[in-house]
Amino acid sequence: MKIHDIDSKEVLMNRNEMIQYYNLDDVWDKFHDKVLSWVNRNEKRTIDKLVDDKSYNLYSRINFFYNHFIPKRSNASVSDFEHAMTVPFKVWRGGDGIYDTKHYEDRKWISFTANERRVQTFSVYQGSYAQNTFMLPKNDTYWIVELTITMKDILLYIDVGNDEEVIVSAGLAKTAKVIKQISV
Repeated sequence: MKIHDIDSKEVLMNRNEMIQYYNLDDVWDKFHDKVLSWVNRNEKRTIDKLVDDKSYNLYSRINFFYNHFIPKRSNASVSDFEHAMTVPFKVWRGGDGIYDTKHYEDRKWISFTANERRVQTFSVYQGSYAQNTFMLPKNDTYWIVELTITMKDILLYIDVGNDEEVIVSAGLAKTAKVIKQISV
């Protein structure tokens, strides 16, 4: 019997079986190659294409679910996954300078992190992306925002280099609450 033929939503499945259940095998094969091209070249248009593709949205939600909702268990049911789609959780974004939502106006998506500790790196330290230096200088002015979302809001989830990027729509990102604004 193929995993696609499973009738019950209560059958426990590992991540790979869940991906197969939703017929996302081909997405699984392509996702990482496309994401790595974005990480290595930071081409916004690569992500623009992926956020509009429902299969990549679902694949991202499955990966987020297994990484954050059941990290200590290896198996879950489709019912578990569907229930988790409505459970609220927090993501964060940080940067240098003074926080301003105008940054979101010309964008269709915004990247947050699911790793609360990692957001400190993005906000507190200068040039904290794509750096090979041992110690980064601190920013004099920086901000951190927090956004409460559900898995339904995830357009993409990219877990490369412990960044744990959660990409959401720019419209939703504008509702983030400033939790820290530091000016030295």
